[in-house]
Amino acid sequence: MRLKSLVVTAMLLAVAAAANAQSLVGTWRLVKESDGSAPKARAVVNLTLSADGRLTLKAVQPGEVFEDSGTWSTSGDRITMRFKEMEKSCTAQRYVLSGASLTLPIRILNDGPGTSTWTSAASQSTPAAGSLAEILRRTLEESKAKNNQKSRATLDRLASLGAPDVRGGLAESYYVQASIFFMKSYYDEAWYGFAMAAELQPLNGVYLNNLAMVLMELDRYADALAILQQVTAWFPNLDPPWGNLAVAFRKTGDLAKAETAVKQAMAISPNTGLYQYLYGKILKENGRAQEAKKYFDIAWQLGYAGSGREGEPGSSEPGGTGSGSATTASGSGGRSPGAPPPPGAPASRPGAAQPGAKPGSASRPQGGVFPPEWVGHYEARYVRARSGENAKEASTAFGQGLTGTNVNLQTLACAKEFSMDISSTGSVTGRGRIMYVYQGKALNPMMGLMPTVGTVGMGGFAVNLKDGYQIRDWTFSGTVDPQGRAEIQGIPQQELDLLNVGQWQKIKTWSPLPPDAAGAAMRGPFHMTLATGKESGPHIRVDQWLNLGDKLIRRVHYEAFIVKSSQAITPDCKYEKPAEAKCPASEYIKTKVSLSPHEGVTVEASTTFTKGQGGVEQQGETTTKVGTDAVNVDTSGKFSVEGSKGMFTGSAEFNPTDGSYAVSVGVGVDTSQVLKDAPASISQKIELVYDSKCGWGIKGTMSGKAGKFGAGVEGAVFFNKGV
Repeated sequence: MRLKSLVVTAMLLAVAAAANAQSLVGTWRLVKESDGSAPKARAVVNLTLSADGRLTLKAVQPGEVFEDSGTWSTSGDRITMRFKEMEKSCTAQRYVLSGASLTLPIRILNDGPGTSTWTSAASQSTPAAGSLAEILRRTLEESKAKNNQKSRATLDRLASLGAPDVRGGLAESYYVQASIFFMKSYYDEAWYGFAMAAELQPLNGVYLNNLAMVLMELDRYADALAILQQVTAWFPNLDPPWGNLAVAFRKTGDLAKAETAVKQAMAISPNTGLYQYLYGKILKENGRAQEAKKYFDIAWQLGYAGSGREGEPGSSEPGGTGSGSATTASGSGGRSPGAPPPPGAPASRPGAAQPGAKPGSASRPQGGVFPPEWVGHYEARYVRARSGENAKEASTAFGQGLTGTNVNLQTLACAKEFSMDISSTGSVTGRGRIMYVYQGKALNPMMGLMPTVGTVGMGGFAVNLKDGYQIRDWTFSGTVDPQGRAEIQGIPQQELDLLNVGQWQKIKTWSPLPPDAAGAAMRGPFHMTLATGKESGPHIRVDQWLNLGDKLIRRVHYEAFIVKSSQAITPDCKYEKPAEAKCPASEYIKTKVSLSPHEGVTVEASTTFTKGQGGVEQQGETTTKVGTDAVNVDTSGKFSVEGSKGMFTGSAEFNPTDGSYAVSVGVGVDTSQVLKDAPASISQKIELVYDSKCGWGIKGTMSGKAGKFGAGVEGAVFFNKGV
């Protein structure tokens, strides 16, 4: 696999979050506060944030020194700080980190609310004119000299349009657009975009790191070395620049410095298989092949597919030639593309390929020669994993009656972008973007007794990802053998933001590719079959279910159709936010008759009367309910739970079609509970109801049942338009 650039697609976009978390550790110098106050001319106020959660403040001016200590911690983009002597504090308030500038939600020089702006003490060693500053200016001008004016104009336009939507403004917008061009292998355009970002924010370690990365991709190692040496000095706790520096030294023949740099990257991020692999390459080139094999094996165990299978002189590495000189933007890189396999699990299972649905006219070669028609570029028509596809799959009932709870949960992971390449040696490299959806609601009849039921519609009893869905960048790698058995490793590493019953939490991503089994195996490797169809040509097709044995997520449906194509294909991956349910009427009366031909099955015909503009309107409906009187699902997808305790009654109903629900609680009487052996029964109830579409109201029901037949009437008046 080519190692021209270490930090590629996965690290390209994920490194910003790592920079925010790691760059807070260090010493910061106070610049000013939100009210305009600043340290005196000869005064210096330094704040040191240690990795162990301790902080120290030291203010020095001629003839006077003040020191304080305390603690600090972060969660996402929020910080909590406590100063002991000054008795100042902030709790879970937002901070802003932009390059070497940090804005904290606390003031030091004065009391009262406000913010303070700090600069990294490391950034005070700004490179002299003619060094890094000159390199940045020169590389920007050279990037403009390329014959790609139209592409650069497009990048300029997109960056300007996107600037208001990102925290870092125009610089970050250029960075985002450059990253997209890089993933599509437009290196000259990516060079220009990263150079513009670095020009606008020359002290931003992320922008500089990725500018150096694309320069290495273009064989401009001298400039890349100068940039990376400065970045590692400014941001010594970031592993990607150290990894890239090791690659640059190795490519320029300085193996001793390459070894020093990669050891630093390994110390910061010991579970990144890519660094272990790079160290193995450096050792091998230094004549320490036996020691190198140890690190190749460690890298493989950590999920990096470039290791494990090479190690013998002249053998081919996954993704490139035996010399390991060709890692492209479509190859794996950055942080480990796959999570470590569980303890005791085999690192590679070339014989454990798990095919999906058999293509009707597909064939696989029987010999040991890799088919040349399989070599090339692949796109996906769809790659997805979905659970809760229908009401029965999505709904789970816990308990019965008033204390019973119905949970409705649906998940989706599908590829918004997908690009894969297969080499003549069977090596697989690829990248893409995955959209995640995780939506759930819980209903309980007893919710009707709680004042907080009014917050249900605002997420109080719901679970959902931030913004309804989230997208994560994805890189993967693997192999295909001559029999078409494909093994893929790689899963997005950036966690998802989940609002769970009003509390934010982080959850891990999952793969849209089919695992071998439930549990730890769902982190990979993933096995599929490559075959050649008469009409579709070389392709991978998956259509299979995986039973999880979980009460909330019973099973997952995996589907994929990956085809060899020279044209870009946009995968079928859509998310449509559920339309907000509307209240059909402020009052209604429903009559219904039912027949139960078999135990657990009820056919019900109903007519609903509502007020319309032209008078009374009526609508008929016939459904079949499956289940018991307490818990059932009808053919329209509605899931219902109801029960009673003495005279108290309650019910809950969920409609997955529009996401609406209703809960009720009240009093009633059922003669079947008094007259056990009576041939018929009558029940009456009056309940307070909360409907997510119509709000609060009063509902009354009366029904009778004799043998297999039943009849009843139900009426409700909602308060939203007055009684």
